[in-house]
Amino acid sequence: MKKSSACALALSARLTVAAVAAIAAIPAFAQYTGPSHKPAIQTVASAAKSADDTHVVLVGFIIAKLRDEHYTFQDNSGKIEIEIDDKHFPSTPVSETTQVRIHGKVDKHLGKDATIDVKKVEPF
Repeated sequence: MKKSSACALALSARLTVAAVAAIAAIPAFAQYTGPSHKPAIQTVASAAKSADDTHVVLVGFIIAKLRDEHYTFQDNSGKIEIEIDDKHFPSTPVSETTQVRIHGKVDKHLGKDATIDVKKVEPF
């Protein structure tokens, strides 16, 4: 009787381990239903008026290089100075006629116009 109880217990333990492993392998299909963050600013005009560190996504053109890593960006609402580290430029060339989407944050300095610190440039 002791031998069959030990076998039953061992089999039960193996089945439990197998069941846990099978359940862990099933992908979760949870859905987030709570609030989301504010959408990013979408125009130069609204970005220029936004608070420091506001996330922006702008579509337009890099129309001029001002100095090292500083450029003028333009969309239908206006122009703004942007700063792009070389590592954030795409591998394909970008000119003043290439429409791009830029992702970055508003950078405000006391007494100066707002600029955009760009973290990603995507040509269209």
